[in-house]
Amino acid sequence: MDPPRSPALAEQLRRWRQAGLIDAPTAEAIAAFEARPGSRQATEVPPGRSWSLPERLFLALGGVLLAAGLLLFISAHWPGISPAGRFALVLSLVVALHALGAQAGRRASPALASTLHGVGTVTFGAGIYLTGQIFHLAAHWPRGLLLWGLGAGAGWCLLRQWPQLALLAILLPAWLAAEWLNLSDHLLQGPLFAAMHGPGQWHAAIEMLLTQVLAGGVLLLSLAWLGAAHGLRTSAARRVLVGLGALALGPASVAWAITTGDTPASPASLSGAVIRLLATGWVMALGGPLLLSWWLRGRAFWPLAVAVPWLLVSAVAPFDRWAALRLAWWALGGVLLALWGARDGRTERVNLGLGVVAIALIAYSFSEIFDKLGRSMSLIVLGTLFLLGGWLLERWRRKLVERIRRQAPSLMNGPP
Repeated sequence: MDPPRSPALAEQLRRWRQAGLIDAPTAEAIAAFEARPGSRQATEVPPGRSWSLPERLFLALGGVLLAAGLLLFISAHWPGISPAGRFALVLSLVVALHALGAQAGRRASPALASTLHGVGTVTFGAGIYLTGQIFHLAAHWPRGLLLWGLGAGAGWCLLRQWPQLALLAILLPAWLAAEWLNLSDHLLQGPLFAAMHGPGQWHAAIEMLLTQVLAGGVLLLSLAWLGAAHGLRTSAARRVLVGLGALALGPASVAWAITTGDTPASPASLSGAVIRLLATGWVMALGGPLLLSWWLRGRAFWPLAVAVPWLLVSAVAPFDRWAALRLAWWALGGVLLALWGARDGRTERVNLGLGVVAIALIAYSFSEIFDKLGRSMSLIVLGTLFLLGGWLLERWRRKLVERIRRQAPSLMNGPP
């Protein structure tokens, strides 16, 4: 039997055989199963060492700099290269990077292999657009994002490495967003729209409604990513989605707050083409993240369905007339997010939810209290609210985290 690549697994198998728990064929079967491509043991770092945080940071920075340097090198020499040479250069870069990644993987350097494969996938996306420019293809450019996403998906299926999954999760929604923006631009610039609505404020109002669909879809998608993990133990793939959701939640929330700041236009004033486009967009914006959450969580996807009415109410309610009610609605959303995290045993959702509540309280203090009190009294009241509110929020956060710790035994096994 070939020794397992993981020293920890080899030691466990030795102890289990000495204790009589398993026999030699069983140990060989376990070692072969854990040595298969894509398994945790097959992708461990060399024996006796682990990748420290500085090493991971250097690899990530090196990958970004390598990708930027390659693209800058190509752009600097692009005018002097023939079309055939340009295509050969782009193709050779993609092949060379993935070949180097495969070689690094065989030499038991998974972090370096993952970095090189990730840079190769990024270069593949650049190659798609450069190929279109080389041969002057009359292409629908948003579909380049789709091709790039399909390439990242193929890489994820073959390699099971997180850069491909992250690119796949970003590129497919980016393709849908680009298609939506393209459809919206065609509608707004078309002669039929000008004839039915005319120039002026209607153009800006309908453009805001179309942008609102995109912002709502991105916000719900970030929540779907954030809810990919359920329990304290989860797979690396789901941790990648959770990280993407945590990073996207802030910008998506800001975009949603901006697009829902004004009273929406009346449906009676919209043409049939605009209503049909808005209906189609909302079905995609709400249905896509819900299907993704159902695929990731099964029947436990229902908390994300609770976010749909929250989104729809904040989209149609005239909150611009009652700023305090709007901030209270955002605080309610933060509370629901924190409770969802406590239910699933995920502290990142608890922290993000309470962060939303804190931001809503701060915005209320600045928008309401400062306008009605004097300068000194405003500072006194605001400082008191910060101290008291911060203490109460932190106390509640500690209670939720403590609840998660008490439920740790039942939350250890999350979805695969």
